[in-house]
Amino acid sequence: SEWERKADMLVPRAAFAMEAYGEYLYAIGGTNGSAILGSVEEYDTSMDEWVSKENIPTARCFMQSAEHSGYIYCIGGLTANGLGTTSISTQVERYDVMNDTWAEMEPLPDDYGTMMGTANVIGDKIYIIGGYRKAYYKYNTSVKA
Repeated sequence: SEWERKADMLVPRAAFAMEAYGEYLYAIGGTNGSAILGSVEEYDTSMDEWVSKENIPTARCFMQSAEHSGYIYCIGGLTANGLGTTSISTQVERYDVMNDTWAEMEPLPDDYGTMMGTANVIGDKIYIIGGYRKAYYKYNTSVKA
């Protein structure tokens, strides 16, 4: 076993969502240390190449994410509110990897903005657990926006 250097991302980022679909990896949002990012990049594992994709509508970092049936769900996270401060988000946005488009989905309950937790898929459900809260929620992906 050995590590192999691969192509650098187009935008340096930390605290971003990373999901896989087929032979592709998707880096979504994050922070560059001075701003919260909305940019999205796709990495082609067979070509060792990054390309820019459609930005996420709500720039955010520390979000939970999950891939299900060709869609990447970005849930919660930390957003900038335009006043130089940040807030914990309740937003859920879904990325369609085949069409490079975003859709706004049903948000988390008003009292449950979340960030820095985990998201996992079982069947058609996304389970959001942890973060700065000890509660968890189940999101039904079969319900349309």
